[in-house]
Amino acid sequence: RPAFAFTSGAHGATLRGSLHGREPSGVAPQAPDLGVWQVARASGSAKMAYTIRRVDYFYTTVQDEPGAAYELLTQLADLGVNLLGLNAIPMGPDATQLTLFPHDTNALTHAALHAHLVLNGPHRAFLVQGDDEMGSLARVLARLAEDEVNVYASYAVADGNGHYGNIIYVRPEHHDLAAKALGI
Repeated sequence: RPAFAFTSGAHGATLRGSLHGREPSGVAPQAPDLGVWQVARASGSAKMAYTIRRVDYFYTTVQDEPGAAYELLTQLADLGVNLLGLNAIPMGPDATQLTLFPHDTNALTHAALHAHLVLNGPHRAFLVQGDDEMGSLARVLARLAEDEVNVYASYAVADGNGHYGNIIYVRPEHHDLAAKALGI
């Protein structure tokens, strides 16, 4: 079990302790208003082990036909919407539900008004991005488990080049507790 402790203050979060017997170089806050922090490698390299931040997400539904998601995503891109993530799942035989994770929530909601797109949200989740190392995601989930925060949904993907991304969903009533457990 890794030995570490997170503390938060007016200037962000700090990490004390060790991961796998190595002393981490610390936590460097990024955009504190977004609750972003990163854990740096103990070796002192510029490459980070992982970052965690709060993200908003929205649901929308498109017809389940070839090109429907492409058309929507092209329209959003043309309106200046940058997405951090996307998930698509079938909703019966004729519809697909898209989960959109915008880089800028206001940009998406403005574009949705312009495009007459119906959005359900915002909802909140956590985005973990980092180096694809054995046990990296387990260390993040251990912090939630230690504070008895239940993860009710999650999905992750590795890029094949040494990095991964993971979306973690917790119940809305546990979001603040989860953020505290994660140090954001």
